[in-house]
Amino acid sequence: MKYTLTILSLILALATQIYAQLPMGGWQMHNSYGNVTRVEASRNLVYALSRGSLMSVSKEDGQIEYYNKLLNLSSSNIAQICYDAHYGKLIITYLDGNIDLLDDNGNVENIRDLYSSQTRENKTVNDVVTDGKEAYLATNFGILALDLRRKELKETFIIGEDASSVSVKHLAITDDTLYAVSDKKLYSAALASSMIDYHNWNVTELPGKGNIAGLQVLERLYLLRDSVIYMRTGDGWQTCLPEQRFGVIRSVAGQLAALNMEAGLTLIDNGKIKTVIPYFLNASDVVFDQAAHKYWFAYGAEGVGELDALTFKWNKYQPNGPVSSVPYRLRMTGNRLYMVPGGYWATKNNNPPQAMFYENGEWTNYTTDYFDKTLGHAGSDYSDMLGDPADPSHFFIAAFSIGLLEFRDNKFYKLYTRDNAPFILAANNALLYTWVDGLVFDNEGNLYVGNVDAGLCMLSPSGEWTLFKNSATVGRNRIQQVLISNKNPNIIYLTNARSGAGIGVMDTGGTLKNQSDDRAVFRHEFEDQNGKTVLPEYVYCAAQDLSGEVWVGTSKGLFIIPDLENMFSSNACKRIIIQRTDGSGLADYILGEERINAIAVDGANRKWIGTQGSGLYLMSADGTETIEHFTTHNSPLPDNTVISLAIEHESGVVYIGTGVGLVSYQSNAADAHTDFSDVYAYPNPVRGNFEGVVTISGLMENSKVKITDSAGQLVAEAVSLGSLATWDCKDGAGKRVATGVYMAQCVSSDGSQYALVKILVVN
Repeated sequence: MKYTLTILSLILALATQIYAQLPMGGWQMHNSYGNVTRVEASRNLVYALSRGSLMSVSKEDGQIEYYNKLLNLSSSNIAQICYDAHYGKLIITYLDGNIDLLDDNGNVENIRDLYSSQTRENKTVNDVVTDGKEAYLATNFGILALDLRRKELKETFIIGEDASSVSVKHLAITDDTLYAVSDKKLYSAALASSMIDYHNWNVTELPGKGNIAGLQVLERLYLLRDSVIYMRTGDGWQTCLPEQRFGVIRSVAGQLAALNMEAGLTLIDNGKIKTVIPYFLNASDVVFDQAAHKYWFAYGAEGVGELDALTFKWNKYQPNGPVSSVPYRLRMTGNRLYMVPGGYWATKNNNPPQAMFYENGEWTNYTTDYFDKTLGHAGSDYSDMLGDPADPSHFFIAAFSIGLLEFRDNKFYKLYTRDNAPFILAANNALLYTWVDGLVFDNEGNLYVGNVDAGLCMLSPSGEWTLFKNSATVGRNRIQQVLISNKNPNIIYLTNARSGAGIGVMDTGGTLKNQSDDRAVFRHEFEDQNGKTVLPEYVYCAAQDLSGEVWVGTSKGLFIIPDLENMFSSNACKRIIIQRTDGSGLADYILGEERINAIAVDGANRKWIGTQGSGLYLMSADGTETIEHFTTHNSPLPDNTVISLAIEHESGVVYIGTGVGLVSYQSNAADAHTDFSDVYAYPNPVRGNFEGVVTISGLMENSKVKITDSAGQLVAEAVSLGSLATWDCKDGAGKRVATGVYMAQCVSSDGSQYALVKILVVN
């Protein structure tokens, strides 16, 4: 009884030490819900699609649920959704050809027929309709019939002349007829016919010109083309409400629902306006719950909108997530993650002006509308975002197009352009071509920023600007990163991505206002340890490790600058060579032909390397060992193109920006602490159904950790990676330990410091 009370007391004591963080080796998806464009309604839920991500809103209580590859879905980057009421399933299609059937309880059945097919055609589904028995999928080569009962693809309809492929954009269906449209023609066939035979498809020309945005069939067939609604009458077409322009048409409660950004929702019956509902003007889709008399809208950056058709009361349900699904640049300041969609090369990519940060599990988004209203002209392609280490609510955004934005207290404060900063225009347009990038703070609070052609600029905490004019910086027209040496704070180095790609290094000598004593060099050609020339065509990233080496990612692999100080007199570099195991005696450069987009260094000096198409690598400190290689096939990684990386050094969480969205991963290494004042273990207590590892955090570098039982017998031991060590709750024989209190005895590598952490295991 005494033992039981002791265990209970310890459980209560440890309850306050349970930390809300990812389990070791755990993943988290950060899907973007910043542009909800499609809604589908089941009996209990309203499903919403935003930038390839799926969420739902409960009709009963408004609770938001999220769906992703980590939780239940089979893939990432959703193309289309369509609800089938007969089987009670949401049909989900993905860009890779996967198909899921999702019910309201979150259960998923995967159909891999299209995904696994050997076709060379694009597998993207453009539209989905269902008649309660089968679903029909519009593709770029024809129409697929999906048997919903047997959960398999049944037939493929190649409907063009002489059985040629047709890119089908939209579908519509009645009790007896299936309609399809390409860019130029309308196809129709009786459901009872052999639709696999192209002869059974009737073909007619379409009215109008321009993009086809919708096809619906009610009492008549309606086509939305170039914002104009056309109505099928007999063998011809006539415009419907020609004085108005619409963005979307849907079938809603037996009527045609047309959405207009100026007028709201227009309900059309037999070509005539029946009702106009001037709410949710920016909506891009709508469904109607007839039992509850409520409309549900896809409301872009505002999430999902709900409108009571009787009282006209409305609500908005805004999900928690980044506004963009393009993590072009990720940066950490403390425990705050900054993200911008950016992206540019020789010219603008025209990515929307957006910015966001993630802190304590919540996203704060700055939308295009925010910047347009705040700045008047917001430009595009925001390429970097970084917080002040002394105050993360004070941050800067480098805009590829309009200059440098400063925020204070998380609110816009000031815009720096050529009028109030030493920036040079890259072209003769002040609003669009003030190109800046590569933000970094030094220990004194000075902000450095690269500017095309001007070179390197510095903004002091008091608001004074300095322009550095030396060979490392002047004339570099694609400065992508500016960094400060972790061994000598007077050394600043930068990457020039293209047009003379290379690395520039300058030493200020500690006298920032006196440039006469500065040393500077720019190198675009290097020589490795075997005397071979390394001449990078493009430099995409650089990161300095804990030993001072600079790892540089290029269009073809990586190379290492052993010492920045030596660059002033030497172009020496080294490359990692791995011997082949085939007995040939030959060797290869590690990742020799891979494009390296991002490199990050964790608390154990290991390298996280993001590639263009081959996923994410975790390499040992010296790069000779591949510890992990994450791809879409062996992890929740949503895409094999990794474009950005950032590490929260206190926790060891790695943020991974891919071509289709952001994920994070709890690694087993974090920055080492200087003492044992903050040592703790999690999860603690350990429950019987827990199958992961216990993490001991807050350790000094290379700390020795011994796990003992209450009798002092050694159970397990480990050495920390930075501040983290782990225990799998097993003894030396590989068996799970019994219920009890275990001691994690932590000793620094030099034996000067000691800490004891109690871990309760309850089986």
